[in-house]
Formats: sequence, structure tokens, C-alpha cells
Amino acid sequence: MKNNKILKFFREKAVIVALVVCLLAAGTITGVYTMRQSKANEDTDYLDMSELQGETKEDLQEANNDNVTNEGPELEDQFAQVEPEEEKQEEDQTEEPDSTAASSQTVSSVTTISLNFSEESTLVWPINGNVIMNYSMDKTIHFSTLDVYKYNPAIVISGEVNTKVLAAANGKVTDISINEETGNTVTMDLGNGYEAVYGQLKEIPLSVGDMVETNELIGYVSEPTKYYTVEGSNIYFELRKDGEPVNPMNYLQ
Repeated sequence: MKNNKILKFFREKAVIVALVVCLLAAGTITGVYTMRQSKANEDTDYLDMSELQGETKEDLQEANNDNVTNEGPELEDQFAQVEPEEEKQEEDQTEEPDSTAASSQTVSSVTTISLNFSEESTLVWPINGNVIMNYSMDKTIHFSTLDVYKYNPAIVISGEVNTKVLAAANGKVTDISINEETGNTVTMDLGNGYEAVYGQLKEIPLSVGDMVETNELIGYVSEPTKYYTVEGSNIYFELRKDGEPVNPMNYLQ
């Protein structure tokens, strides 16, 4: 009986020990599995984050490239819109010197007219026509319309009405007036005390102070005044030196 009790006691202890061992083994296995699973999760998370970061960098790079690509044409368009305005400003800046140059040429052409008439200078004919009354200051000549004899300080050149009258020399207009005998009359300073007087004119395109070049239009032949009705239409042409008449025929070519 005593032996049976002892065996029963050891059997119960063995069962308890076996249960304890099983529990310990189960706990150990569970701990190991849990540790491995946790490590695996950490590795997975690390890989996921790395991949995610890599993808994010690539996405950001692609987005930046897209922005650069999209903004490029817009910037080019903006520069394209600005360029015509800059070209226009350059054209405007180029046109302004042209206007100044034109003005300079006009002033230059005026200032280059020389008023330097002298005894050696020559005159061109104001119109092509016959001299119907000569210069005469040493004796009197007959004036047909007036039927009188008197001195003549000029030459009278026949010409049809509306014939162009040209400047006989370079001159500056000093007077434009109406004379009872010579009608519309233009006086010009030729320089060095010489003056030219043109009478029997109309439609005079000049003003006092104008500079006139040789052969430039100064008017047209007008109907004669009452002093020259018999002689007919003509140009009265007088040349003076220091206020005294001189013979134009000595200077005409």
C-alpha cells in the first residue's frame, strides 16, 4: 500500500512537471515567434518607407520638370510680346535722327547760299525775251505809252503773261511792294552793295527774308501797268550798286 502511494505521488509530480515544461516551451515558442514577427514588420516598414521616399523624390522631380517645361513656352511668349515693343522703340529712335538730319540739310542748304556779287559776277536772264527798252542814264529815251523822253534805270524785257520769272542771281528778299509804275515789285540783296529789282510780277511765292538761289522761281509775268500798255507785257529788271543804278547788260550772260 505504501509503495502504491509513493508511485502515485511521483506520477502526479511528473504530470505537473510535464505541464510546467510544456507551458515553458509554449511560452518560449510564442516569444520567439513574436520577436521574429516584430522584426519582420520593422523590415517591411523600413522597406516601404524607403520605397515611398524614393517614389516621392521621383514624383517631385517629374513635377519640377513638368513645371519647367510648361513655364518655358509662357516665358517665351512673354519675351515674344516684349520684343516688338523694343523693336518699335528702336525704330522710333532711328526715325528721329532722320528728321533732325532733314532739318539740318534744309538749314544747311539755306546757309550755303552765297551773297557775294561783284563786278566779275554774272547774271542769268530772268526770262527769255527781247529787250524793248534799254538801260539809259546818260541820255533820255522815248517811252511810247507816256509819249515822253526820260532816263531809264533798268531794262524792259518783253514776255507773255504767265511766263515764269527766275532769279538772275543768288539773293535775299528785302522788299515786296506794289509800285504804280512797275506793279508788284521784288527787291533782293545780292551782296557787296548790289541789289536786283524785278517789276511787273504776279503770284510771287516769296516773303521778305527768303533766301533765293539763281534760277529759282520768283513769280510770273503780269499784265502791264498803265505806264507800259503800248509796250505790252514785260519784266522790269534793274540792277543797283550802293543804291545807284548800273547797266544790267554789262552783267547778263
